[in-house]
Amino acid sequence: MFRSILVPLDGSAYSEQALALATWVAGRSDAAVELCHVHQVSDPAFPGSVIEDETAVLSHLREYLGVLCRRLSRQLDRAVAHRIVEGSPVAGLIGRARETGADLIVLTTHGHGGVAHAWLGATAEALARQAGTPLFLVRPVARIAPEPGIKRVLIPLDGSRTAEAALGPALELAALAGASLRLLAVVELPVQLPAPPGEAPVLLRGEANPEERRVAALQYLEGVAQGLRARDLDVEVEIRDAISPATAILQAAAEFGADAIAMATHGRSRLSRPAVGSVSDKVIRAAGVPVLLVPSRESEGTWPRRQSARAAVDA
Repeated sequence: MFRSILVPLDGSAYSEQALALATWVAGRSDAAVELCHVHQVSDPAFPGSVIEDETAVLSHLREYLGVLCRRLSRQLDRAVAHRIVEGSPVAGLIGRARETGADLIVLTTHGHGGVAHAWLGATAEALARQAGTPLFLVRPVARIAPEPGIKRVLIPLDGSRTAEAALGPALELAALAGASLRLLAVVELPVQLPAPPGEAPVLLRGEANPEERRVAALQYLEGVAQGLRARDLDVEVEIRDAISPATAILQAAAEFGADAIAMATHGRSRLSRPAVGSVSDKVIRAAGVPVLLVPSRESEGTWPRRQSARAAVDA
């Protein structure tokens, strides 16, 4: 169960769109909520970076956060905290999440102006790589729904331990809302380089034998679904063929009427630092619904189904 939620705010109206979702989760989980602003101290050595009155800015930030806290406290019928930390946004938020023991960070993927320099756009991307804490990412919209209600959650899985990391937080989310789940596997169709007559084509990407993968994927998903149904959860499974897994996930979410997508981060860069995978990155950027992004361990292969799926379900 979510116990502590951190909500980064950069002072913009866009960043405040995360508040409705954070309040919705907190109201159903009794989680503590803290609003956090990272104040980047001005440096007189750099022209254009000096804030005329640092004290006045900090006073304004405290007043701003205090107003929001009082509003959320009334909605939740309990105290909501706020904190201003100094330093870089990413380091400041990661440090604060660790100090408070936050097990969920809810934030918008972009910020635009406000009482301080907006920083949430780049910060959301960096947190996805470095935080080690599940993120609930909200894409800013022109019109905010009065109630974020989550009734359907899509969970893309590929049979790897990496993808399975999303199961735990996704199940917590579903339990809070009584939401139905759809487990999705995307079989990537082969993209081949033509070869001279008599020679086999070169597989550039995708599955060399899609039909074999479909069978393994269906067996895997049904195994996971069986464990979830034993816990009285409403679970469906779906297999899709696609050249682009990200596009398939987005289409599946739209057709399912998903209110959220829960998925894990994937991959490492050539510099061996954690990175958001290309699929999850594309989904985050294009999804019209919140994305619950869960940090994961390195992948240990995909199909066929392994014991790790059972462990994730039984956890």
